[in-house]
Amino acid sequence: LGGKMPTTTPKMSMRSFYVGQHVFMTGVSGFVGKVVLQKVLKDLPDVECVYLLIRPKRGVNPRQRVQEEILSSPCFDPLREKLGHSQFEAMCNTKVVPIAGDMMEDRFGLSNDEYSALTKKVTVVLHMAATIDFTERLDIAVKMNILGALRVMTLARHCLINGQLFSACHVSTCYVNSNLRSGTRVR
Repeated sequence: LGGKMPTTTPKMSMRSFYVGQHVFMTGVSGFVGKVVLQKVLKDLPDVECVYLLIRPKRGVNPRQRVQEEILSSPCFDPLREKLGHSQFEAMCNTKVVPIAGDMMEDRFGLSNDEYSALTKKVTVVLHMAATIDFTERLDIAVKMNILGALRVMTLARHCLINGQLFSACHVSTCYVNSNLRSGTRVR
């Protein structure tokens, strides 16, 4: 290009952009995150892999938590019906990779090797994790919403340094359903 920036960029569809991509997602146990994951699995069939950062819970392995708390959501029913139960399960077992980690810990609590391996694979980051409790303790809100976002962007930077990152997106759900009373759960 002789040092000149192009004045237009070629158009690319979402579907073609995501072919072969390795997507890292946070906040998938929440309302918006479930819908985004469903949309990725339904409309972007050629995505290679979707890594889901899942906070560990005592006595429940990450794969089980994904099955019970995320993939069992009614928003996945149309896709499950379209593919059939066994094909849906096979697709999820192949494409959906739970990563046991915590947004409030450096490197999400992953070992150096686990974190490094992730930065060498992830090409797209979708960050949707946050506490949306308007009465949350300030230290927890800062750890989750500010430092958590910085940790995700640090991961994205490391992916970029490794030559992997194509896109990073932060989705704020701060005012989603802000009209609901405190303690009301949306499923």
